[in-house]
Amino acid sequence: MYCNRCGQQIEVGSIFCTNCGLKINGNQNTVNKKKININTILIILISLITIIILIGGINYILKLKQSRTIMIYMVGTDLETSVGLASRDLQDLDYNKTSNNNTKVVLIAGGTKTWKNDYIDSDETSIYELKESGFVKVAKRNIENMGNSKNLTYFLNYVYENYKTSKYDLLFWNHGGAVDGSEYDELAGNFIKGNDNLKPTEMKEALEKSKFNKNNKIEVVSFRTCLNATIEIANVFKDYAKYMVASEEVTVGSIFDSALKFINNVNNTDNGIDYGNKQIESYKETVTTYCNYSSRKNLSENYCLPITYSLIDLSKINKLNKDLDIFAQQLNNKLPSNYNNLSKIRSNLNQYASDEPSYDMIDLYEFIDKNKEYSNNADEVIKSINSTIITNFSNNNYSHGLSIYNPYNNTLFLDGYEKISEADNYNKYINNFVNMKRNIKAGKLNSISNKEGILKETNKDKADFELELTDEEKKNFAKATYTVFVDTKDGYYKRLYTGKTVKLEGNKIKATVQGKMLRFSDIEYDDDNCWINMVEKEVTDDYVEVLTFPILHKGFDYTNSTVTIRIDDKHPNGYIVSTVINNKSKSSSMALFSEIGSNISDYTYITYASQKYKIVDENGLFNPNYEGNGVYTGLELLTNGFKFIKEDFDSEYDYYAVFKIWDIANNIYYSRLVKMN
Repeated sequence: MYCNRCGQQIEVGSIFCTNCGLKINGNQNTVNKKKININTILIILISLITIIILIGGINYILKLKQSRTIMIYMVGTDLETSVGLASRDLQDLDYNKTSNNNTKVVLIAGGTKTWKNDYIDSDETSIYELKESGFVKVAKRNIENMGNSKNLTYFLNYVYENYKTSKYDLLFWNHGGAVDGSEYDELAGNFIKGNDNLKPTEMKEALEKSKFNKNNKIEVVSFRTCLNATIEIANVFKDYAKYMVASEEVTVGSIFDSALKFINNVNNTDNGIDYGNKQIESYKETVTTYCNYSSRKNLSENYCLPITYSLIDLSKINKLNKDLDIFAQQLNNKLPSNYNNLSKIRSNLNQYASDEPSYDMIDLYEFIDKNKEYSNNADEVIKSINSTIITNFSNNNYSHGLSIYNPYNNTLFLDGYEKISEADNYNKYINNFVNMKRNIKAGKLNSISNKEGILKETNKDKADFELELTDEEKKNFAKATYTVFVDTKDGYYKRLYTGKTVKLEGNKIKATVQGKMLRFSDIEYDDDNCWINMVEKEVTDDYVEVLTFPILHKGFDYTNSTVTIRIDDKHPNGYIVSTVINNKSKSSSMALFSEIGSNISDYTYITYASQKYKIVDENGLFNPNYEGNGVYTGLELLTNGFKFIKEDFDSEYDYYAVFKIWDIANNIYYSRLVKMN
């Protein structure tokens, strides 16, 4: 028998249950055993189910805690239409790698006339997810303007609501326009005239209406664009993201390598610093592939263009703004009595996107450092910059990771600048600076045009020259470059060299052209040669690098290129450092907007064609508008049958140089020609 209360087995003859004390009345039976066994089994089953649910929930939470979603906001524009660069960048994304890292990749794509892939529809602005078969459409949408803030808000909220994850990253892909923003929609205007794009104020508006905020930040916002590593863009995202990755300078794209391949290596546990550094390292590899394709050698640090990329700690931006504001206030107080010096400093600061000076972007660190004598707060600002920049990759000594708008060439973005600046005194400073510059009358250095430079020294391969200024001219002098011409004895002059290395020593402007100029020559016959046009790229104590611009031919195909030549003591006749295709060829879709590394030996012929001009007016003065009357001349040789030889000033031809001079208001003047032999 078994106890009716507790189920304990009862021995024969017992009066009470030995387990619970219940009095035995003789009615106990074996049915209770079955009931107890069933109850026990039910309890065990319920307990097991509860444990399983708890374990599953914990695993789900842990999985969610270690996951991430990367949001790509891709505007294809002419980069995709012309060379398929966006499709190329997406091509290397590997689902197996991203899924193993518990990372999802979600893409919104639009803003281009034609996509060079079979999964993005140019008649839509749809959303795609990277899956095992590639990018698959997950949200079909009508065509929308990618330069509209509402579109960005929609994308951010769609991903947030449909992809629950512990980390969200946002990547912008397109052209970048510094303080003008990025994401220029090709279908909403003309890029040259000004497509509709996401302005900084529109980016901020989109973020304000999104699910992201101070308590729920994007891990990393990164820009696969040009020029967006600015303090102004950082101000937009500082309350909505933890870190920012962007470039101060123009960026490089290559059909040989993907700019997005770093995503394959992003782990779900990576923090923003890990993520940002992986993107920068991947970009360095892209640049290496791009620049060294010409030599097919592993020259990892021999980059052929100005290159920058930086990782920025957005939590430090507020402190930086405050320090900058104090610095700018002191600078503003000193401006009225020090405009000349401050203007000279500004005119000599490196300007990013030198081909597009209207952006007026300079390195923030350089701006502070060069003007530190006018503020006792400079060291604090520099300390703050160094704290804000976690990683700074550049191949020059003037880029420190964060740029700032500083109008000098024009005032294209000055109106409304206060909306994207959080340093009020800096905004006042640049406005006051521009107003003072406008009030300075042109003609401060008019007398320069009547001055002829003095040849300092000359022999077979040397020619240095200088120009002496009065005290008043020196006061208003800002900077200078120079150009060397050769008289071709037919009324024309050919431009040989444009140099930027000019020094002001005392009252003298001095330039050196020793050993900088070359001729293009047949490998066997030195008398079969021609002058070539060279633009100075870099001058150090050890070498000179110049840019030259030959045409490369292969069959009926030809393309313009930029060849960088280095001249040093071991190579007085120069050697080629890199060759870059910078214009699409006649019958090829290669690289109109994304310059591509190349190899001269891939082509059959090389032609150095340059123009000659009438550079002297009827009064015998240099005519700065000479480029309108050029006549082409040149020489074509086999790519395996040419060489460079040192230019010889001791020849039958006459060589001349002219200074191009800027005053403190950015007005331009030219000296008289000085004969160099």
